[in-house]
Amino acid sequence: MDKDITLKDLEDGASDVIAYINDYEQQKQLTLALIFLKALAQLTQEQATDGIPIEKIEFSAVEIRDRMEQISEKTIRGERDPGGYIGRRFQGLDKHLKGSLEIQNIVKKNEHRFVARPHKKEGGGSGNKTYYRLVLNKVESEAVSDEEKHPVPADGLRYEATHSLPPWWTRWIHEKNIRSWKLALFLMVILFPAVVVMLVGFLPLLAFVHPPLALTAASWIGMLILPAIVVFLLACPFYRVIDKRVAMAPDWVNFFQFHEFLMEFRPDRDESGKIRNRQIHFVKYKGQCPVCSGRVHIQRGWWQFPGRLVGRCWENPAEHVFSFDHVTRTGKPLR
Repeated sequence: MDKDITLKDLEDGASDVIAYINDYEQQKQLTLALIFLKALAQLTQEQATDGIPIEKIEFSAVEIRDRMEQISEKTIRGERDPGGYIGRRFQGLDKHLKGSLEIQNIVKKNEHRFVARPHKKEGGGSGNKTYYRLVLNKVESEAVSDEEKHPVPADGLRYEATHSLPPWWTRWIHEKNIRSWKLALFLMVILFPAVVVMLVGFLPLLAFVHPPLALTAASWIGMLILPAIVVFLLACPFYRVIDKRVAMAPDWVNFFQFHEFLMEFRPDRDESGKIRNRQIHFVKYKGQCPVCSGRVHIQRGWWQFPGRLVGRCWENPAEHVFSFDHVTRTGKPLR
């Protein structure tokens, strides 16, 4: 940590984290990862208030697990491996703080100097404990709001992500790290159906040369047609989001949804800002129409705006149409 960081700064950073989680809890149920973060922040705040030296304010997996029990009012002492259990809760926490406009706004509102983030100090060998702590980064290096970075275009609007949870059957891929999927999806989406089509086109020639063999081949190819169609329909949306970074979620996700989910292929960055991985996120966006103040939702552009996602106003979806940039979260009139 920087030499100019004080116990008061650490206490303030912990209180900002707790405020962020409390606000989050008003919208959605806390995940175990956020309960872990709240436990870490509470323990840090208590020790900072008691005047414990900054370098000694760190906590073992058992200490954090015990505080998680108090917060969640659930018994998790049956865990045989508290270190592994808490380690899994720590994974993915970075995305809740780095780039989070909500906690950055809290820091600015409270006029604090630093943004707190969780840090894991590995034990370094057998018999050495792993400890967790909060580290502080200067506000100037992180807390730049969307309004400051990406102003709203003239006669345009700003989109906001809602707090909607995706359906339970999408949780196996939601916010999970994706590695080397593009090649596999390319093979499934492009090559597998293409091979089946080529085989179908080859049948007339085979029937002319060797009719009995053509009948046998036709039966086998017929068995591949349906799987090829199913593979194409299931894999195509995922290939599209990995290629374009944003796409409409497939129909089996939005089947019961009046307001459809999008899929985003978001970067997961390390402390230096380098992209270390990417994750698929299911998210919904909304905005306010600058023309009539109606609600704007994201839809496919269809033939009018091919290959694009656009924002359409519910009050006048034919005329009040706006572009959609999932990076800046802004839009400008298209009509």
